This record gives sequence, structure tokens and C-alpha cells, in this order.
Amino acid sequence: MAATIKDVAKLAGVSHTTVSMVIHKDKRITSITREKVEKAIKELNYHPNYMARSLVRGKSNAIAVVATYFSSMFEVNFLKGLESEGSDSPYNINQYSTRGRTESKQEILQSLLYGKMADAVIILS
Repeated sequence: MAATIKDVAKLAGVSHTTVSMVIHKDKRITSITREKVEKAIKELNYHPNYMARSLVRGKSNAIAVVATYFSSMFEVNFLKGLESEGSDSPYNINQYSTRGRTESKQEILQSLLYGKMADAVIILS
């Protein structure tokens, strides 16, 4: 069975909130505490469940980019810039191609918006 954040907290002798703060690189955590938590994470082979976190917080930490094919230089350069600027952010960038079909674009947008699969949607046309 996969280790939980509570397992890490117990092994490190800290609260699950402290473990979360270490995972998210909160500057308020001392280096001694950070090392204890990181050691416990490694020992337990703990990996955060981002899907569970998304459900609890009501946020996906995702930015969706929708385009026809992602083949033009504009689209390629836009994605490079977005990834470069967003590299230090907690957001993942997900690409969705419509392949030139209008119905595909509508389905993608409905899934993203109603399914809350992204916190932001960028449409390139």
C-alpha cells in the first residue's frame, strides 16, 4: 500500500501540515525539519497524490492550451514561452488539439470547463 502524508508525518515526528509545507517548499520550515521530512519521504517512497489534492481544494493546478494542431511557429513559441515563464509555478500545462474539427473543440472546452480539469483555458486560433 502506498504511503500517505500522515505516514510521513508520523515517521518524521511532525504534523501532516509540516510535511505539506516541506513538499511545497515553504520558506518558514527550518532546514533541520526539512531534512527530517525529506528523509521520511525518501524512506517511505512517498509521492503526493495531486488528484486528491485537486478534489479537496477545488483546483486542478492546470492550464489548458487548446489549438488546432500546435504546428505553427506562433503556437510552438507561445508554448515555449508559457513553459519557460511557468517553470517555477505549481501549474502544469496541458495541450489539447482539435485537429481542425469544430465539434472536437466544443467537446474539449466542455470537458475542461464543466469537468473542472483546468484553472485556466487559453485558446490559440
